[in-house]
Amino acid sequence: DKMFRLVDADSDGIVTPPQIMELLATLTNTRSRTGFDKGNLEWLEQLFRQTVGNKTEIQKEDFKKILITKNPFFTERVFQIFDKDNSGSISMQEFLDAMHQFAGKSPDDKIRFLFKVYDLDGDGLIQHRELQHVIKACMEENDLRFSEEQIDDLTIALFEDADAENRGAITYEALKNQLEKHGGLLENLSISIDRWLVPPKPKPPPASVFGKISALKPYQLSLPYLKNNYVYLSFLTIFLLVNLGLFVSRSFQYRHSSIFVILARACGQCLNFNCMFVLVLMLRHSITFLRTRGFSSFLPLDQHIYFHKLTGVLIFVYSITHTIMHLLNFSIDVVNDPVINAGNYTLSEWLFTMKPGLFGLVSGIANPTGVALISILIVMFICSQTFVRRGGCFEIFYWTHLLYIPFWILLNLHGPNFWKWYIVPGVIYLIERVLRFTWMRSERGKTYISSGLLLPSRVTHLVIKRPPQFDYHPGDYVFVNVPMIAKYEWHPFTISSAPEQEGYMWLHIRGVGEWTNRLHNYFEKEQEKLHNLEQQLPGKMQLQLQPPTPTATTNGG
Repeated sequence: DKMFRLVDADSDGIVTPPQIMELLATLTNTRSRTGFDKGNLEWLEQLFRQTVGNKTEIQKEDFKKILITKNPFFTERVFQIFDKDNSGSISMQEFLDAMHQFAGKSPDDKIRFLFKVYDLDGDGLIQHRELQHVIKACMEENDLRFSEEQIDDLTIALFEDADAENRGAITYEALKNQLEKHGGLLENLSISIDRWLVPPKPKPPPASVFGKISALKPYQLSLPYLKNNYVYLSFLTIFLLVNLGLFVSRSFQYRHSSIFVILARACGQCLNFNCMFVLVLMLRHSITFLRTRGFSSFLPLDQHIYFHKLTGVLIFVYSITHTIMHLLNFSIDVVNDPVINAGNYTLSEWLFTMKPGLFGLVSGIANPTGVALISILIVMFICSQTFVRRGGCFEIFYWTHLLYIPFWILLNLHGPNFWKWYIVPGVIYLIERVLRFTWMRSERGKTYISSGLLLPSRVTHLVIKRPPQFDYHPGDYVFVNVPMIAKYEWHPFTISSAPEQEGYMWLHIRGVGEWTNRLHNYFEKEQEKLHNLEQQLPGKMQLQLQPPTPTATTNGG
């Protein structure tokens, strides 16, 4: 009632669209709009570099840390608008182009940005439901409290006022005319980027020696970084301390042995832990289960891929050291020891046969399996490097990574106590694989690609028929298998369409590797057929989806 009386200025019991426009035009917001000058743009470039670290593009999770909004909806929309090539990440050029676009703060820039935010499906028109969704979020962002009914009334009033020609949708020109007609309306309903990304004034260079030394401190040691990443850093510290503790305790246990044995045994104990932990990081469904129940607040579940890589590097380093120390031990000490080598076996017999009958889960099997394990590990490590994965040879990475199956079988035979570390995560992983295989063999998640659109930067826009009961949230990614492209390969991609969109879902896939380029080339050829032969597509490309996974991490081939 109070709101109605406030809008109904002439007290005639009727609220008209112009009266609502007048009210919205007079409302103010306490959050200032600063805009960007040259110094601020340089600061933003520095902020981008600090955020991405050694990477070249900023991911959505990192983008949320530098975009200050009250409503996550706007973070999603601004990210999508900045990400011009729909790659799922923002390059330095995309970031700076967007910043320069809004540095001038011209009304046209504001309106054009506002229109992009409102146009959720990117069809160049603002539908009634799109306007209603954004108006609600916009009111919350501007600290304006309206009920659902009042939001509906505001949406209807705005829509009727803008859609003067009764088209059933609002064009850019119509929105521009509406905002120009009502002066203050632009300031209160526009989603201005300079309200969120407001950089501080550049600090003067430190005068004192201590200040100059402090300025050299890496960003990773700054308070904001520690505050934003304390869960990840705490877990990383614990992880490294566990490795250190295992190494030191094992070294102390064999302190009376030769240095070769000490280092080999210490690395072996660390390998027990890390080879178990790398399996834990592969429990995809378990990690999703924990993430959806709030465990991300004290476990770095979104960094599981990084920890997987880090653990892989540690396994490789420990294994090389473990192998070299054992080679030196057997070639220098063991073959010359009259007690241990009572059978007078040669070094080759010790390394490649089970004749000596010592060491391993099965007596004598440790050394032959060790040779096989280090060979497998070298192949897996080399083929998992960036120059292979991102250099157009993703299939080599994919198939060689499947060597983890014989690796773990041999590892259980090699280390007499490794099975104690492996048993629990191994059983869980086996259950997950059975479930995944069951889903793959069933009709669950099977669907088809309705259309594939070719965008700049070798981006393929896939429009996929949404499978029944396939629910997801903003930022989720999904594992995709397209048999026509590669029968056995599954690749994760961020879902780029809104969850509210019914019937279909979108993926934007950039050609950066063998699989993604093969997908792009397929639709390129189909497009040529349509243009040159004027024929329809031969059929709908079949594909299968696995249940969506929360977080925006993408790692397509």
